[in-house]
Amino acid sequence: MKEIKTILVPVDLEGASKLALEHALPFAAKLGAEVVVLHVYSTAIPPYPIALMPEPSQLEQAAREALSNLIEKTSAGRGVSVEGHVRGGDAPAEILAQAKESNVDLIFMMTHGRRGLSRALLGSVAEKVVRLSPVPVLTVRATEDAG
Repeated sequence: MKEIKTILVPVDLEGASKLALEHALPFAAKLGAEVVVLHVYSTAIPPYPIALMPEPSQLEQAAREALSNLIEKTSAGRGVSVEGHVRGGDAPAEILAQAKESNVDLIFMMTHGRRGLSRALLGSVAEKVVRLSPVPVLTVRATEDAG
């Protein structure tokens, strides 16, 4: 089995995905691996007037600040090297692109466990990543009270 040196943890900055980082850090510490945390913000055109939308640079800046706060709060004192990245676009595609760019050995992500119509409408980011990833993907199902 290939040694795991770098782990990618995608987060959407909501409760369940924050848990992914909480679970991944001790895992990385035991392996002596570094962690790359990624947040992908949506650049899709909203169904409401563009005038109500913040500028893309504002979205990116807000995402960077929120991710920085999450990393600072979660990784302090864990003895794990953590770096954060923010990308805009389609979440599965951007996760896979970051995995390639960061030369990761494992993707560690939460699943929301949606079923039925919500899954059909929203799709499953985790499912797409699992199907298309060239590296192993470890998924952890979020509990209902997680997020």
